[in-house]
Amino acid sequence: MNIHELRADIDKIDNEMLALFQARMELSKKVAAYKIAHGSVILDAKRERQIIGKYDEDAYFKRFIQEIMEISRCIQTKIALNNNIVLIGMMGSGKTSVGRILSDLLDIECVDTDKAVEKAQKLSIPSIFSRYGEKGFRSLESAQIASAVAKKPPRVISTGGGVILNEKNMLLLRSNGLVFFLNRPIEAIQYDLENVFSKRKFRLKRPLLAKKNDLIRIYQERLPLYKKYADYEIKGNFRSIDAAQRILKELQLRGKL
Repeated sequence: MNIHELRADIDKIDNEMLALFQARMELSKKVAAYKIAHGSVILDAKRERQIIGKYDEDAYFKRFIQEIMEISRCIQTKIALNNNIVLIGMMGSGKTSVGRILSDLLDIECVDTDKAVEKAQKLSIPSIFSRYGEKGFRSLESAQIASAVAKKPPRVISTGGGVILNEKNMLLLRSNGLVFFLNRPIEAIQYDLENVFSKRKFRLKRPLLAKKNDLIRIYQERLPLYKKYADYEIKGNFRSIDAAQRILKELQLRGKL
């Protein structure tokens, strides 16, 4: 057989695999419906271990089945999820990147409230602070939160660091959302702001941080509020993908999302 014939055979197998994959995902949706009806959790860790254990001797087969099960869990999570996923935390804690990853994995909309304010005003955050002051910015932020919450869940809502300063914002977000506090060590955030982002020519858009020590002061002031409003705390110097996976696991361990 020549290379073209071999590739034709591969294409044929791929098409057959795709059809089987689609059939499997339709069954996953039915499983999700059953779990919702019976108040069961999405993640059945015991069953997953049993299935994966069959492929321990072949790393490629094991990786393949793990990916399929992860996709299946994401589909079931999206079906079961009747709340928004709300991300709170300090600037530099990874809310934007974690929000994007969750949006991709679950195939749901991600609303970044800071970016929504910028888009609505056609101005950068520093320009908004300069023109309207912090009070004006907070008012615009609240309007975007109200707009995001008014739409039917689920969606990911990535908030600005100061969102917790307004109790009405948080009550609104919690009315149909599960709140996750991304709590990276302040030293790690400070390092990224001073080194990683600056090397990438990242334009720091943080009007409230005029001095280096402001970051620590603001963190200490806001920490009790972050903890007060959070349903879950994701703590540690995590990668964005790891934080997203931890959030998914928390969701998948809940019945009646």
